[in-house]
Amino acid sequence: MKLTINIVINLTITVCLAGCYQKAKAKPTNHIPSQKIETDKSIQAQQNRSHQNQSQFLEKSGQAELGKMMPFFSGWAINNESGNAYSLRMTKKEGKSRYVLTVCASWCKPCLNGLKRLSEAKERFISSNTGLIILVADHNKFGRKLYKEYGFDWANVVVDEFKVSSFKLAPSSRKQDESLSLPRTFVFNAKGVIEKIISIEGDDYVDLLLKSN
Repeated sequence: MKLTINIVINLTITVCLAGCYQKAKAKPTNHIPSQKIETDKSIQAQQNRSHQNQSQFLEKSGQAELGKMMPFFSGWAINNESGNAYSLRMTKKEGKSRYVLTVCASWCKPCLNGLKRLSEAKERFISSNTGLIILVADHNKFGRKLYKEYGFDWANVVVDEFKVSSFKLAPSSRKQDESLSLPRTFVFNAKGVIEKIISIEGDDYVDLLLKSN
């Protein structure tokens, strides 16, 4: 009797073990080689860098719209004769082929990177008869600091201390938010028509600004 029970128990264990083995053998593995994971991460990182290195165009920003007239803006000019007002109307008297207006602030790190690129392109702006307008959504002292630090005596640095024009051109995309979406750059022709609106400033930033349509 005992021998029979032992035989039944052994057979039962054997059948169970065999069934478990077959399930384990049939189950697909989820293991992914670590080398493939690292490769996928590397590809993703390269794609992210590629995106960051390219400027981003917009169709609209605040009251500014591609193909439409540049909205009115104004502020106080930073130059050797401080206290002078500067506005959109002034551009019509300067006789440039096109104008680049960038809205920035001293607390915006991407803006500072863009300003550095613009300062290094001084000769390209002058030779292409392109006017540069830097609208600083900040206090006067910071506007003057940017003017001196980047050597913008050849450009129009305009302080928009109360951010009236800045909110018109670069409002936050979030509703009920009084912050700004910076940086924001506009290219408009001598007639005042907007040809380009750029948000993210990539490595091709200056080339895009000075490239004729």
